[in-house]
Amino acid sequence: MGNNGLNKILGFLGLDKSENSQSYEQQNYSSLYSEKLRDALSQPPGAEKAGALRELIGEIENENLSLEEESPAQKVDKYSSAGVAYSELQEYEKAIEYHNKAIEIANSIPALYYNRANTYNKLGEYQKAIIDYKKAITLDPDNADYHCNLGYTYDDLGMYEEAVDNYNKAIEINPYNTINLSCRAAAYVNIKEFEKAINDYNQAIELDPFDPQLFFNRGLALANSGQINDAIKDFEECLAIDPQNHFGQKGLAVLALQKLRPI
Repeated sequence: MGNNGLNKILGFLGLDKSENSQSYEQQNYSSLYSEKLRDALSQPPGAEKAGALRELIGEIENENLSLEEESPAQKVDKYSSAGVAYSELQEYEKAIEYHNKAIEIANSIPALYYNRANTYNKLGEYQKAIIDYKKAITLDPDNADYHCNLGYTYDDLGMYEEAVDNYNKAIEINPYNTINLSCRAAAYVNIKEFEKAINDYNQAIELDPFDPQLFFNRGLALANSGQINDAIKDFEECLAIDPQNHFGQKGLAVLALQKLRPI
């Protein structure tokens, strides 16, 4: 989304265990492939992760069990897992094909719409993503991830007020998640409400004082609000936590020059 360095949150077939997620009871579905998908996604980025995803897709597509022998739940688990795996591999059209198959079988599972929405987002098909996120929210209105990712999409469209509305809902559901707070803060920066952004970053840093990106982002908000000295302190803290943080190094240099040679 936008430029705040945050990734959209992945959903799974009723198995999402991220901090945002509320419990959702989905009866009578298989979790064989979605569990294998989780294992594949947990591999280190790069060739190892891609290889694990390819292996999972190969297992799904070459499964010996005939379609007649599979239960609807097994088919949904298989198709949904393949959809997420293909999306992670950036083969988005193939991912949509599998998401569609899953939804054709089970059109009342919110995670299926959520996963397809995430793929539409990666394709830049934002209106389709919005429709699917809203469908997921209709089916499970208390899932903070759904509201947060809908906010991401509005951010991508430059609809920042709508983004804030959805981040507000996500924060109402889960006020202790730094992603929700950071996303709303980024939207506030985009509409130049810098003090509100700084307040959100303050809360996020209180929850996680060891995340260099939070200090970097707050530094940007402080700089935009004219608080250059405090901004430099945040960039210095960013570098203290992560000396290899190139974003912090670049920002610190720029701000230092601005302080020495104000425009």
